Amino acid sequence: MPVLTWKRALTLALALLAVCSIGYGAWVASWPVAGLGLVMLVMVVMLVAVATYRRVGFGIQQAIEQRAALAELSPQIAGLAQLALQIDANMRSAAIRDMRPLVLGAFREVQDATVDVVRGLDRMAAEISRIEHAIRSVDAKASALAGTVDQGGAAVGGLTEALGATRNAFDTRVSELGQVLSERLEDIGSLAETRLSSLDGLISDLDRGLAAFEQRNRELLEAHSERVAREVVALEGGVAKEVIGLLETQSERMERDVTRPIKSLVKEIGGTRLRFDVLNDAVAMKRILDKFDLVAPAPLMSGWAIEPAAMEHLLELVRRDQPRLIVECGSGVSTVWLALAAKQYGGRVIALEHQLQYAEQTRQDLAMHGLGAIAEVRDAPLEDVEVMGETQRWYAAVAWRSLRDIDLLLVDGPPKATGPHARYPAVPLLLSAFAPHATIVVDDVHRKEEREILALWNERLPGRLGVPVQMGQRTVSLRWNAQATSP
Repeated sequence: MPVLTWKRALTLALALLAVCSIGYGAWVASWPVAGLGLVMLVMVVMLVAVATYRRVGFGIQQAIEQRAALAELSPQIAGLAQLALQIDANMRSAAIRDMRPLVLGAFREVQDATVDVVRGLDRMAAEISRIEHAIRSVDAKASALAGTVDQGGAAVGGLTEALGATRNAFDTRVSELGQVLSERLEDIGSLAETRLSSLDGLISDLDRGLAAFEQRNRELLEAHSERVAREVVALEGGVAKEVIGLLETQSERMERDVTRPIKSLVKEIGGTRLRFDVLNDAVAMKRILDKFDLVAPAPLMSGWAIEPAAMEHLLELVRRDQPRLIVECGSGVSTVWLALAAKQYGGRVIALEHQLQYAEQTRQDLAMHGLGAIAEVRDAPLEDVEVMGETQRWYAAVAWRSLRDIDLLLVDGPPKATGPHARYPAVPLLLSAFAPHATIVVDDVHRKEEREILALWNERLPGRLGVPVQMGQRTVSLRWNAQATSP
């Protein structure tokens, strides 16, 4: 018989459900649920006792049946013994001496078999006695278990009281924390209202400016169209068509490059998305500030820095993975925040910067926060480098060639203006220095060029990069797979 049958599995599931019901009812102070759990537990105990009793009863029944079968065989065994005695007497009377040993041997075998049967009956009687003792033991254990269930009910009552007290203390603490959070949210709300008021003023100014721009553009276009129309009338057919084509091209370019971007900006500022982006960045910045004990004014975010919401995700990734070496393409506010996070567990940060004034400013910010031993800004002027058979402008090799075991790479430079796909060389040139499970963070992926760079990496390094994980509106992270086949 298998150890685990469907009946035993069902009984075990009922027992687990009963225990969970008791625990849940005690936690939420629901006496009906706890009472139902106790009832289910008692039912499980009764089911176990009944199953045990049935199994023992089945064994006893088998033993009784075997004893009855042996009792039926006893007359036959006695008849065989009597027949053997008669055969022996006949052999004596007939003086058949030669067959006497053979018959006596058969009689001894019958006697031995009889002795074995008797011994088997004795062993079976002993087994029956042991089973009866086991039944009495099961009855005693069932009684003890019933007592234990009663004691468990009392213990559950005490546990419920303790949980109730704990829950009251927890509710009090949650209330206190909620009050503190409300005060902080009020401060953040005031700041957000101030910022939103400024945005409303900016929206109004943009609306007025756009209306004036459209009016002025319309007037100029009408005046210019009248003058050109007069001049076109005097031209020959082919030249007139060429002039009209140039005018249409110029008008489309004006619509694409000037009118549409301004309308899009007004719509974005006036809509809810930018409002919530500002509020989310304010909340993220507040949470970042709460994580560090700063010894100097906090580094201020600029238009070129990673947005605060993405920076919060990046700092949480650093706290979780604790990379020993962080390399940043570019330098600035993010360098300081990464150094503050790395200082908490003994990591290092190396930033590559091609503009000397930005490099010097970042060094001053690091020194002001006492992070000179944690972070290093390396001067890395742009130079021509070979990347998979192509020549591109990237950081000077002397600044990065000695890097080894990079656990985290932040790609936030060089700027887009330095050339097409300016940030593409980062992974191909540094992949030999990556740690086995490095992480690559790429900023500005909302731009078409950065998305093309991600596609090129996946195309030319198949299987080496994981699925991008969003860390904000314009930032993603990817896991490096060192086990994939090299290109």
